[in-house]
Amino acid sequence: VSIRTLYAETVITSAAETDELVRQITGASAEIRTLQCDFKQVKTLTMLSSRIDSEGKLYYARENRLRWQYTTPYDYLFIMNGTQVLIESGTLHQTIDAGQSRLFRQLCAVISGGIDGSLLADRKSHQTTFTRGEDYVAATLHPQTKPFRDLFSSIRIELMSDSFTCRSIVLEETGGDRTEIRFTHCILNQPIDDELFDIH
Repeated sequence: VSIRTLYAETVITSAAETDELVRQITGASAEIRTLQCDFKQVKTLTMLSSRIDSEGKLYYARENRLRWQYTTPYDYLFIMNGTQVLIESGTLHQTIDAGQSRLFRQLCAVISGGIDGSLLADRKSHQTTFTRGEDYVAATLHPQTKPFRDLFSSIRIELMSDSFTCRSIVLEETGGDRTEIRFTHCILNQPIDDELFDIH
């Protein structure tokens, strides 16, 4: 079953309402110092007509520190600490300087910008449509710059209406594959061990 919401949505067409919504989102995001939550992910592979279900944990702390860890059905670790990135999977242990890679630089900008709200205010890199549902608002971003424009046709971010915290992300790839991620058990502004973001 798709984790995409089934509620009817209303498109926000007013520029003034859009600007106010972005202001509210970025204002709420500015209050987030740390975030930790569980996530469930469904990746649908169009060519193989199959799907992959996985689960894990997300940890985030300012400034640009993030730990994205898959725990089921496999172990995979992605850590971002400033411009440094660590990837671990099985015997793979790779560190990358995101500042030297345009793709990873944009990836880090999308991840951190989705959490702190700055991504939604970026009108140059993405064409964005806002909609309202029963208890959420959604931003659908269409990348306008390479290399993300070649990878993703759209990025959809759903935020709870009361807190503007992210509840799900949907990545539509240009090749037809789809990745849907839903976040649960979110904890805001509680201490997180710095060692979780160590890159070694």
